[in-house]
Amino acid sequence: MGLQLVLGRAGTGKTELCLDQIVKSVEQSPTGPPLILLVPEQATFQMERALLEALNRPAVIRAQVLSFHRLAWRILQQSGGAARPPLSELGKRMILWKLIQAHREELAIFGRLGRHGGFIEGLSRTITEMRSYRIDPQGLIGRTENDALSRKLQDLAMILERYDAHLQDRFTDPDAYLTAAASRLPGAGLEGCLLWVDGFAGFTPQELEMLGRLFLIAKEATVTLCLDSREVGKEDSPFRSTAETYIQLLRLAAERQVKIHPPIELAGQKRLRAPELAHLEREYPKRAGRTWDGPCPGVTLVRAPHPMGEVEGAAREIRRLVLDEGFRFREIAVILRDIDPYAPLIRAAFQDYQIPYFLDQRRAVACHPLVELVRSAVELVLSNWSYETIFRLLKTDLFPLSREEADRLENYALAYGIAGSQWIRGPWTYGPPGELEEINALRQKVAHILQPFAQQLSKAEKAGEMTAALYELLETLDVPLQLKGWADEDRGGVHDQIWQGVIDLFDQLIEGLGNQAMSIRDYLGVLETGLESLKVGLIPPGLDQVLIGAIDRSRHPEIRAAFILGAYEGSFPGVPREDLIFNDREREQLAAAGVELAPDSRRLLLWEEYLAYIALTRPSERLWISYPMTNAEGKPNVPSTLLTRTAKLLPGARKKELEPYWSEDNIRRAAGDLVLGLARGDEEAQKQLDQVLADEDLARRAGPILASLTYRVKDELSPGVGKKLYGDSLDLSVSRLEAFAACPFQHFAAHGLRLRPREEYDLDVRHIGSFLHEAMKLIGDRLMDLGPSWYEDLDQAVAIVDEICQEQGPRLLQGILSKTSRYRYLHQTLKRILLRVMEVLAEHARRGRFIPVGLEVDFGPRGSLPPLDLGGVRLRGRIDRIDAAAGPDGYYLRVVDYKSSVDGLSIEEVYYGLELQLLAYLLVALHNADRLLGGPARAAGALYFPLKDPFVSVDGPITDEESLGRERRKKLRMEGILLADPAALALMDCQIRGNNSELVPARVNKDGTVGKNKSCLPERRIQLLLAYAEKRMKVLSGEIAGGRAAVAPYRLRRKTACTYCDYKPLCGFDPLIPGCSFRHLPQLGDDEAWLRIAEEVGGDVDGAAASRD
Repeated sequence: MGLQLVLGRAGTGKTELCLDQIVKSVEQSPTGPPLILLVPEQATFQMERALLEALNRPAVIRAQVLSFHRLAWRILQQSGGAARPPLSELGKRMILWKLIQAHREELAIFGRLGRHGGFIEGLSRTITEMRSYRIDPQGLIGRTENDALSRKLQDLAMILERYDAHLQDRFTDPDAYLTAAASRLPGAGLEGCLLWVDGFAGFTPQELEMLGRLFLIAKEATVTLCLDSREVGKEDSPFRSTAETYIQLLRLAAERQVKIHPPIELAGQKRLRAPELAHLEREYPKRAGRTWDGPCPGVTLVRAPHPMGEVEGAAREIRRLVLDEGFRFREIAVILRDIDPYAPLIRAAFQDYQIPYFLDQRRAVACHPLVELVRSAVELVLSNWSYETIFRLLKTDLFPLSREEADRLENYALAYGIAGSQWIRGPWTYGPPGELEEINALRQKVAHILQPFAQQLSKAEKAGEMTAALYELLETLDVPLQLKGWADEDRGGVHDQIWQGVIDLFDQLIEGLGNQAMSIRDYLGVLETGLESLKVGLIPPGLDQVLIGAIDRSRHPEIRAAFILGAYEGSFPGVPREDLIFNDREREQLAAAGVELAPDSRRLLLWEEYLAYIALTRPSERLWISYPMTNAEGKPNVPSTLLTRTAKLLPGARKKELEPYWSEDNIRRAAGDLVLGLARGDEEAQKQLDQVLADEDLARRAGPILASLTYRVKDELSPGVGKKLYGDSLDLSVSRLEAFAACPFQHFAAHGLRLRPREEYDLDVRHIGSFLHEAMKLIGDRLMDLGPSWYEDLDQAVAIVDEICQEQGPRLLQGILSKTSRYRYLHQTLKRILLRVMEVLAEHARRGRFIPVGLEVDFGPRGSLPPLDLGGVRLRGRIDRIDAAAGPDGYYLRVVDYKSSVDGLSIEEVYYGLELQLLAYLLVALHNADRLLGGPARAAGALYFPLKDPFVSVDGPITDEESLGRERRKKLRMEGILLADPAALALMDCQIRGNNSELVPARVNKDGTVGKNKSCLPERRIQLLLAYAEKRMKVLSGEIAGGRAAVAPYRLRRKTACTYCDYKPLCGFDPLIPGCSFRHLPQLGDDEAWLRIAEEVGGDVDGAAASRD
């Protein structure tokens, strides 16, 4: 037995030496003692391929490439130590989660951290570290004076004790494989083997113990280290880790009395053919390295505008190397420190550039449909069939519903509030009969599959029973068959791996926790811990492809070109993060107590420098180092020492600044990036746009995407399209006209395309408004039945409100007002509003002589009143209330519209066509006075009646109910316009003379004149306003008929048409995009608005011709 240490810096041929010796051994004797090449786990595939290529034969029994884990498992299998199944990482984390929850009250620190994201993963890593470093936490208790650290150690010792007890007779702990295998090594049939150990920078105590025992039984052992012997003993050397390993191996061999051969130090550079790369390898580890004065054609230092531009620049250069210089894709590698942020960018760019690649990445699968199905199935029972859970399950594409069927079912469930037992209680009865048949068939399909599962899971008391219920659901849904179909299109076998991962998870659950009683909620916690740990890794599906990997994971074969991306500060070299369980200070305290653990953050900084050195020395001919000037959020980046030190050592290296590249391969993405830059107001993007537009061919190819910068919906539809959408004759409501005046496109989307927002089972302003309007009509009808003196018996009126609320409540959204405490409270609030309104109506009845002549009066083709003719366009609608009173000279008419909030009538908004409803209703009432009253009538007013329970604020105490009622009446006063006629006003409030009315916005002075008030208008102004409203409605209806559909939302003061618009995602209007701007309406005072109105209709204001002089 003997130990041969082989030292050498990167590229000196250490791996080649190992392979050559193995080949010679096989050639000398194809059979004999095992030839073992021990390499890191992630390097096994590459080394197996390299060994087969070196042997030049399809298979060799004698030579084996193994990792420590695979070696340990093989020893245990051969020696009988693997009788129990191995515990996977998934199983380990699930058991830890359960233990933390079960002993939460006993744990001083870990108990409150158990449910925090990442804690179980961190605890699992710490346990692995403890095993690897052969540390028993129980023996550490009392060795530190730090109270918090002592409590952590006590918690850890308790958890490990329970963990080991749980595994006993059930599983083999993978963290203990090496220790168990080392003790069984003598009977494993490896005596006399030849051992090579390559690719390691360091070893854990557990691995060192295994190596020590291997040295004793091996005929010869060769260990390679990436190390320059001159670096041994230097504290700040990037080779510190391998130097310490070198000393550890010498000590280990000496302790085991293994013969130590003089170390072989390889000095000649075998891999790095480019002299500038060889110089970089020699000088980079030094703090003050010498510069290279010669040319550097093989090194390119790159600055990119952003990560996507960086990736595309690398892709273009890879294509050039392959097409112009004869490189093979397999001779090129992309090296990163952290692969996750770059992976989606690389996938997109390399597919565009048709570059075959292998992404060496273990991907989390938390969002895979199978994982979502398993999670949602358990949540379904816990949430009592909640909407969110059931549709997450139905939309996995693993349930026998098409996406369209699931969408239809979801729309129905949202509109009618389907949840809980409604899914299984029986047929649904809401909605059109034609729709119901199909919807109930879909409901039955869902219930037929999920109800038996839900019942089985609800009855289960143990983890094994719950797991069995889940597996039976997957079998019922034919999930294995469906995933097999997906796998046919999946070159990497991801779906197969995930299915096997879920089945392994189920096996671990049954083996580890199967007989344990637990609640469904705890079961879900255990299950989610396992599902979050599921990851998939791929084997390279082809041979000629670019290898993309993280420097600490991927083992690179012999490559000619390397592209190092992300060389900015904090990324590459990386910044070590503190451990979640033991921070750096606690690790120092443990080290002071003589406890050896994994390196702390400061030691890891040197490790990062070592990784940078390894990355720089991978290629033999070409090196490309790049960094993005901004990150994905647009924040600036600074180049890292990896790039700046390389630039200093190789001043002749090519410097390159990437600009967005316009080619057939990426024209769409480059144009898209330009559009985004312009939207952000980027000056460089504007310069680039000018260059693109100056190039006729480029502008033509980029045109379709650049057109989105100024994309606008056509202002007008063609006459044929408008006619098809709206028909030959238009029936319009006033609200449609107002919507059109606000934004023509909003009207076009709602009434032309007939688009509707998705109905949801929830009370909004629209539903509450409908409830109150219907209630007000019923109240009005019943009060009219009681006669004009109904207000004398308010108790009877209150009873009417009670009765109507009881009748109407169950009819609103299938009884939503009784479903939750919140809605029941809202029901009481609505009732209180109606009672307040009743009090005010009673006061109107006492003081006024106006009485309703119509409630909820429909006008239009099918209404009780005919439509208002707007010159070929018919206006239809519904007037909440029409009141009339007999005056000394004839009848007066007023219209009342119920509103939840009232601000009065804005003359400015009337002028712009934004507030026409009250005036349109007054026009209809006056035109139909003969039908309503049997004769003509004068306009007495158009008023909004507030429907609310007002908050009353007063300066002092209110001592009586009458004072409180007076304050409420002021808050519930009607607002709008009134005829400035003392007789008409007295008919509205007999107490108005000498007072400001509490009921209407008016005052009559003691001398009988009407007080000045913008709401009280002389008759000629009312006629002017009505004439203008009619003209404005004709103009708007004419534009609708003409097909106007422009995206032209108004902006007036702080109001815009977009605030409550349902169609914002459709029109694409964004004021930040050039060419998009609001239709700004100038602010007008009342005087200016009246002048403009008078000009439009050719009338006069206050008896004088309209004039601006």
